[in-house]
Parts: sequence; structure tokens; C-alpha cells
Amino acid sequence: MGADVPKQFLLLCGRPILIHTLERLHGFAPKAQFIITLPEEWKQEWQQLCTKHNCDIKHEVISGGKERFNSVKKALEHCSGNNVLIHDGVRPLVSKDCFERALDSVKSNVASIPFVAINESMRRLEGEQNHAVNRDEYLIIQTPQCFHLKELKEGMKSDFDFKDFHLFEQAVIDLESELKNKITFVTLSEQGVYVKEGIQREHLSAHLRDIADVSGAGDTVIAVATACLAAGLSSVQMANIANIAGGLVCESSGVVAIEKDLLLEEVENQLNGH
Repeated sequence: MGADVPKQFLLLCGRPILIHTLERLHGFAPKAQFIITLPEEWKQEWQQLCTKHNCDIKHEVISGGKERFNSVKKALEHCSGNNVLIHDGVRPLVSKDCFERALDSVKSNVASIPFVAINESMRRLEGEQNHAVNRDEYLIIQTPQCFHLKELKEGMKSDFDFKDFHLFEQAVIDLESELKNKITFVTLSEQGVYVKEGIQREHLSAHLRDIADVSGAGDTVIAVATACLAAGLSSVQMANIANIAGGLVCESSGVVAIEKDLLLEEVENQLNGH
């Protein structure tokens, strides 16, 4: 999906994807408060696109942060009401049923997060051997994600300093006790990535890059990580390759697809001996 503009501005049926998403959510909840986070340098372009495509839905636009976490945190400062629904602007095809189930679930839960099961067969690679894994133990997390606004604001007050590694690992343990997940994989921006499976854990440093644009880096990391697990690689191998892939796409402007040959060459160079 190579492009010189953020992917939410790419056209779908002649109109920007983000406008489709905004109109769809507005159709589900016309009285809701809508907040969009965008890079500062693209806010004016968004206003022009709304005018050009006759999008007059009332909404607030704020400057996003360095990472998704930072953007969400900034948006929460402008939110009102009891519940908040967080959605990805490049996913305009969310169904009304998914939307309503998310809102209904938080009536009895603090949070509601949709997921889909993995249908593909998965294998795990250990050395030169591989074996099938139970795909029922893995889920793909999606949006929209709904939360009690008060609890989410409280939870996001804790700015994390990665220098306090003990605090970070305790947060991972707390998360795993709630989710009962088998693998924990955390992206840490310029600090690299962290992966934990059972008692095995690794913090993999980021590789030195000439950063041009971080658009799509998160999607690239998740896509490559999923492909690695489906191919049977270990969690550490998965984290290493996904870490490299996320860095590679940041060297190009706009939203770009990862080039297979370039990724394979980089993996060989970076992981030689691993």
C-alpha cells in the first residue's frame, strides 16, 4: 500500500478512508462525541479533505503523540461521558453488531475488546525441529475497544520509564494474570521490543535507523509477527524479525509495504549467529 500520505487519507471509492470511518461511526451513534488524532502537519490537509468531500460531521481534531498510546492519552483529556470507544481510523467496515456489543459489554465489565479466532494452521519452530501448536490458544485483537472512561484515564496516568525494568516486568506479569495469554509481545518505540513466553523473556534493542516516517510501523510489526508465528518460529525469533521489519519501514516516507528481499537480507545481516 505504498503512498506519500497517511493511510487514513488514501481513497476508498473516491473518498478518504477516515471519512468513511467517521461517517460509519456517526451513523451508529449520531449524538456521540468524536475526537480524531492526527499528526500536526496533516491537520490542515484533513480540514481541506472534509470540505472537498462534504463531510460536515461535528468532531474535534487534536495532534497525536509519538505512539498510539500517547495519542490515546491526549485524546482522553478531551473526552466526556461515562464510556469511551477507541477505534482505528483505517477500519471503516466495522459492523453495527460489533459496535453495539462493545457498548453493551461495558455495562457489566470495565473493558470490552473484540477478537477473532485464527483459522490458519500454526507450527512452532525449535531449532531444526517444528511441531503443531494449538491455534485456539491465540487470538487476533481488533477494534473498536470500549472502556469505562474514568478507569481508563486512571490506568493511563502512569507514564512508564523503561529504565525501571522491574516495574515493567511486574506490569507484564499483572497483564498475563488477567489475560491468561501464552506469549506477551510489547513494542517499545526507540527502546526496541520485549517478548516473554513462560519463564523465557528477551528485551531486544532497536536497530539504528534514519527515521523518515513512522506511519504503518505498528501494523508492519504485528503483520510480520503473526506471519512468523504462523510459520512456526519461536517467540524470540518472531520478535527479532518483527523488530527489524518495523524499523525498515520507518526509513521510507508514507505508508509502504515491507519488501521481502530487503527484509530477508536485513534479517541475515542483523541476526547472523542468532
